[in-house]
Amino acid sequence: VPVLLVIWTAGCAEPPTAAVDSAKGRLVSLEAEASVYAADAYASAEGAVDRLDAELDTQAASFALFRNYELTTELIASVGTATDSVESAIAAEQDRLRGETNRVVGETEQAVTSAEGSIAAIEPDDVPEEQAMMWDGDLAGVATSIAQTRSLLSGEEFVDARRQADSALASANAVNMSIDAFVTALEEARQAEIDRRARG
Repeated sequence: VPVLLVIWTAGCAEPPTAAVDSAKGRLVSLEAEASVYAADAYASAEGAVDRLDAELDTQAASFALFRNYELTTELIASVGTATDSVESAIAAEQDRLRGETNRVVGETEQAVTSAEGSIAAIEPDDVPEEQAMMWDGDLAGVATSIAQTRSLLSGEEFVDARRQADSALASANAVNMSIDAFVTALEEARQAEIDRRARG
């Protein structure tokens, strides 16, 4: 009887429920961020959870005397490792977006400076008031977009920040294209006038 008691006690292992719940809970807590920044890594981690669940089901279906949770413990650790990878992937993608957004903001500021310089180089009398107001309004909009981009970065809304930065750059480039087209048309009109006068 003592021998049987020892065998029964050794075989009737209890599932490491607390450890399982902790591992799963840590992964679930990352779901929202991972859906945006690390979908592939999260899917891989969910695969590790599926393998853990399958092993738990296997042990639960086994005769109590023969249940063994050694593999379960290893699979819990694998879920932890996969969750570490999710955290790293999230951080890496956020860093990438932050860096790219700051780069785009820098390009936008350079485009604004270029536009302002080009406008200043045009004789004020050559620019219709309506055109000048339009450029001023567009550049003010770019400045607002840059401010919104920085606010989004501060709030760690990296995807929206990158989208806003791209929009700001596109607007700034559009202003420069408009100025270039205006200057080209102005020069062509002047040359045409010179040619007309030369012909008498």
